[in-house]
Amino acid sequence: MAGIELQMVAMKKINSHSGVACAIVWPQATRGTLVQRKPMVWTQQLQSVDWGHASVCALVGYALGCFTSGYYLVRARTGNDIRNVDSGNVGARNVSRVLGRAGFLLTVLGDGGKGALAVLAAHHFTSNS
Repeated sequence: MAGIELQMVAMKKINSHSGVACAIVWPQATRGTLVQRKPMVWTQQLQSVDWGHASVCALVGYALGCFTSGYYLVRARTGNDIRNVDSGNVGARNVSRVLGRAGFLLTVLGDGGKGALAVLAAHHFTSNS
């Protein structure tokens, strides 16, 4: 990047109980000026986390990952288990072999929607504004 110089910063222990500390150096807009932020020990970072909120996010993420739209779509339409049909894969291509183009599109939209929902949730919960 033009006009910005980065330098390496030596890391120091905060005290004998803390272990490793992190110091972040942020380049400023003016050339050669660096600002060093106060280091935060990893134990302090863990204490600043809202663990109830984090556990709910982890459980919702796990539930989203467990939901396979192709499996439930084929099960609802035909009553068959897609894992026992053709290639055994629960993806859109195997679903299209059973349900045609409509099944393919619904599976792609369902799986894409899961991904979009996860990204939107991550953006919402990590936003600083």
